[in-house]
Amino acid sequence: MGDARQGAILQRLRGLAASRHSANVCLAAGFVLSFAIPRFGLLDQYVQLILMYVGINIILAASLNLVNGYMGEFSVGHAGFMAVGAYTASMLSIEAFPSGASEWLFPLAVAGGGAGAARGGASCIATEMPKLPIGSSSAVSTSTRTRPGMV
Repeated sequence: MGDARQGAILQRLRGLAASRHSANVCLAAGFVLSFAIPRFGLLDQYVQLILMYVGINIILAASLNLVNGYMGEFSVGHAGFMAVGAYTASMLSIEAFPSGASEWLFPLAVAGGGAGAARGGASCIATEMPKLPIGSSSAVSTSTRTRPGMV
Protein backbone atom coordinates (compact mmCIF):
# COMPACT_ATOMS: atom_id res chain seq x y z
CA MET A 1 0.00 0.00 0.00
CA GLY A 2 2.86 2.38 0.81
CA ASP A 3 4.60 1.80 -2.54
CA ALA A 4 1.44 2.59 -4.49
CA ARG A 5 0.95 5.81 -2.53
CA GLN A 6 4.58 6.86 -3.07
CA GLY A 7 4.22 6.11 -6.76
CA ALA A 8 1.09 8.27 -6.95
CA ILE A 9 2.86 11.13 -5.17
CA LEU A 10 5.87 10.87 -7.50
CA GLN A 11 3.56 10.81 -10.53
CA ARG A 12 1.79 13.94 -9.27
CA LEU A 13 5.14 15.72 -8.71
CA ARG A 14 6.27 14.83 -12.22
CA GLY A 15 3.03 16.25 -13.58
CA LEU A 16 3.56 19.48 -11.66
CA ALA A 17 7.13 19.80 -12.92
CA ALA A 18 5.99 19.31 -16.51
CA SER A 19 3.17 21.87 -16.36
CA ARG A 20 3.48 25.25 -18.07
CA HIS A 21 2.87 27.29 -14.97
CA SER A 22 5.30 25.63 -12.58
CA ALA A 23 8.18 27.88 -13.66
CA ASN A 24 6.06 30.98 -13.14
CA VAL A 25 4.97 29.78 -9.71
CA CYS A 26 8.58 29.04 -8.72
CA LEU A 27 9.70 32.48 -9.92
CA ALA A 28 6.91 34.20 -8.00
CA ALA A 29 7.69 32.20 -4.86
CA GLY A 30 11.38 33.04 -5.18
CA PHE A 31 10.56 36.72 -5.59
CA VAL A 32 8.37 36.71 -2.47
CA LEU A 33 11.00 34.76 -0.50
CA SER A 34 13.74 37.15 -1.58
CA PHE A 35 11.91 39.93 0.27
CA ALA A 36 10.56 37.82 3.15
CA ILE A 37 13.80 36.12 4.21
CA PRO A 38 15.77 39.26 5.11
CA ARG A 39 12.69 41.11 6.37
CA PHE A 40 11.67 38.47 8.91
CA GLY A 41 15.14 37.03 9.58
CA LEU A 42 14.30 33.52 8.39
CA LEU A 43 17.96 32.77 7.65
CA ASP A 44 21.10 34.14 9.23
CA GLN A 45 23.26 36.54 7.22
CA TYR A 46 25.97 33.99 6.44
CA VAL A 47 23.50 31.65 4.74
CA GLN A 48 21.98 34.61 2.88
CA LEU A 49 25.44 35.59 1.63
CA ILE A 50 26.17 32.05 0.45
CA LEU A 51 22.80 31.90 -1.34
CA MET A 52 23.56 35.21 -3.07
CA TYR A 53 26.95 33.90 -4.24
CA VAL A 54 25.29 30.72 -5.49
CA GLY A 55 22.74 32.78 -7.45
CA ILE A 56 25.43 34.96 -8.99
CA ASN A 57 27.44 31.91 -10.05
CA ILE A 58 24.32 30.28 -11.51
CA ILE A 59 23.79 33.36 -13.69
CA LEU A 60 27.43 33.32 -14.78
CA ALA A 61 27.40 29.58 -15.51
CA ALA A 62 24.18 29.83 -17.53
CA SER A 63 25.57 32.60 -19.72
CA LEU A 64 28.88 30.80 -20.14
CA ASN A 65 27.03 27.61 -21.08
CA LEU A 66 25.08 29.54 -23.71
CA VAL A 67 28.19 30.97 -25.38
CA ASN A 68 30.65 28.11 -24.93
CA GLY A 69 28.26 25.17 -25.04
CA TYR A 70 25.61 26.02 -27.59
CA MET A 71 27.44 28.51 -29.80
CA GLY A 72 30.85 26.86 -29.62
CA GLU A 73 32.78 30.06 -29.04
CA PHE A 74 35.40 30.66 -26.40
CA SER A 75 34.78 33.86 -24.51
CA VAL A 76 36.32 35.25 -21.34
CA GLY A 77 34.42 38.53 -21.44
CA HIS A 78 31.72 37.33 -19.06
CA ALA A 79 33.68 38.30 -15.98
CA GLY A 80 34.22 41.81 -17.31
CA PHE A 81 30.57 42.34 -18.19
CA MET A 82 29.46 41.00 -14.82
CA ALA A 83 31.95 43.28 -13.08
CA VAL A 84 30.70 46.36 -14.96
CA GLY A 85 27.09 45.44 -14.25
CA ALA A 86 27.76 44.76 -10.57
CA TYR A 87 29.67 48.01 -10.17
CA THR A 88 26.90 49.99 -11.84
CA ALA A 89 24.21 48.33 -9.72
CA SER A 90 26.16 48.93 -6.51
CA MET A 91 26.81 52.58 -7.36
CA LEU A 92 23.13 53.08 -8.14
CA SER A 93 21.97 51.45 -4.92
CA ILE A 94 24.51 53.30 -2.74
CA GLU A 95 24.92 56.71 -4.36
CA ALA A 96 21.86 57.41 -6.51
CA PHE A 97 19.01 55.97 -4.46
CA PRO A 98 17.95 57.21 -1.02
CA SER A 99 19.28 55.05 1.81
CA GLY A 100 15.86 54.08 3.17
CA ALA A 101 14.42 53.07 -0.19
CA SER A 102 17.42 51.24 -1.64
CA GLU A 103 15.99 47.88 -0.58
CA TRP A 104 12.82 48.45 -2.60
CA LEU A 105 14.60 50.05 -5.53
CA PHE A 106 17.12 47.21 -5.87
CA PRO A 107 15.37 45.68 -8.93
CA LEU A 108 15.78 49.05 -10.63
CA ALA A 109 19.47 49.01 -9.68
CA VAL A 110 19.85 45.54 -11.20
CA ALA A 111 18.20 46.74 -14.42
CA GLY A 112 20.55 49.73 -14.42
CA GLY A 113 23.50 47.38 -13.95
CA GLY A 114 22.37 45.38 -16.96
CA ALA A 115 22.06 48.57 -18.97
CA GLY A 116 25.54 49.64 -17.85
CA ALA A 117 27.01 46.29 -18.91
CA ALA A 118 25.21 46.55 -22.26
CA ARG A 119 26.56 50.07 -22.72
CA GLY A 120 30.08 48.84 -21.97
CA GLY A 121 29.66 46.03 -24.47
CA ALA A 122 28.36 48.40 -27.12
CA SER A 123 31.35 50.71 -26.67
CA CYS A 124 33.71 47.71 -26.96
CA ILE A 125 32.03 46.65 -30.18
CA ALA A 126 32.15 50.19 -31.54
CA THR A 127 35.88 50.52 -30.90
CA GLU A 128 36.83 47.03 -32.13
CA MET A 129 34.58 46.83 -35.19
CA PRO A 130 36.96 48.65 -37.59
CA LYS A 131 39.73 46.17 -36.73
CA LEU A 132 37.77 43.04 -37.69
CA PRO A 133 38.89 41.48 -40.99
CA ILE A 134 35.37 40.97 -42.34
CA GLY A 135 35.32 39.53 -45.83
CA SER A 136 39.02 38.68 -46.00
CA SER A 137 40.49 35.22 -46.21
CA SER A 138 42.22 35.57 -42.84
CA ALA A 139 38.85 35.65 -41.05
CA VAL A 140 37.87 32.35 -42.65
CA SER A 141 41.21 30.63 -42.08
CA THR A 142 41.28 31.43 -38.35
CA SER A 143 37.79 30.11 -37.70
CA THR A 144 37.68 27.14 -35.31
CA ARG A 145 35.29 25.32 -37.62
CA THR A 146 37.83 25.11 -40.45
CA ARG A 147 40.75 23.72 -38.45
CA PRO A 148 41.69 20.11 -39.13
CA GLY A 149 40.08 17.66 -36.75
CA MET A 150 37.20 19.97 -35.84
CA VAL A 151 33.67 18.98 -36.71
